[in-house]
Amino acid sequence: MAKIRIHEYAKKRRVTNKLVIDELNAMGIPVTNNMSLLDEEVVKQLDTKKFSGVKAPAKKAVVKPTEKKAKPVAKTTKPAATKQNKAQSKELDKVETITDTKKNETSNV
Repeated sequence: MAKIRIHEYAKKRRVTNKLVIDELNAMGIPVTNNMSLLDEEVVKQLDTKKFSGVKAPAKKAVVKPTEKKAKPVAKTTKPAATKQNKAQSKELDKVETITDTKKNETSNV
């Protein structure tokens, strides 16, 4: 077995790099970062240890974007007629006819 980097070992054991580094420091093995190499003997010693603490987060599945379908354009519709709406429209009709009548009277003069 060849030398292995700390981050590779941590990935294989599904623990964080920091947890492995802390364990190595507790064992008296000087480690500076997660790119440090581990010998076969050190790996065997680490394999006998049971890591407790934070587990490395599982990888998220990559979701490929799918082609978006064009949404159908909704037709604009009039709001449902209610008694209040009907009453308001009748009043508007009256106002419009009154103003139309006044315009006609002024234009005829």
